[in-house]
Amino acid sequence: MSLRSYVQTHLTGSEGGSRLFERAARDQTVAATRAELAVLRDEVVEEREWMRSTLGALGGSERSVLHLAAILGERLGRLVPHGSLTERTPMTDLTELEALRTAVSGKLAGFEALLQVEEHHPALDRTTIEAFRDRSISQLERLAPLHHEAAARALR
Repeated sequence: MSLRSYVQTHLTGSEGGSRLFERAARDQTVAATRAELAVLRDEVVEEREWMRSTLGALGGSERSVLHLAAILGERLGRLVPHGSLTERTPMTDLTELEALRTAVSGKLAGFEALLQVEEHHPALDRTTIEAFRDRSISQLERLAPLHHEAAARALR
């Protein structure tokens, strides 16, 4: 029961994270950043689908209330003005990249937690979880320079 609830919670977070990656891949002002975020978005979506499948194998399903909360939270994040109510600013790019780094750190922690119990749950595959953990580390490494560049533009 605890594992199912844990996976359900991370699936909800991954829904919000996937939406944030989608928006960032479309809206970041630097073309190279948009391109890299599109690759990351596809990876995050793959991980989300694995989580959804794993939740089903554990006998759980998405909670519509939590799912809606993730969508609402991601959309409310769009409303935070960063110097302008009518146009995107460099500060928007920066804070969006910070949110993405936080989201990836959260899912990395989730995969690390699942590795601690995978041997007790047939629905969990160690090889897959290790691959997603390693990918999360790579994603953080790929996000760092994008964040640094956005900080240089926003905070001059």
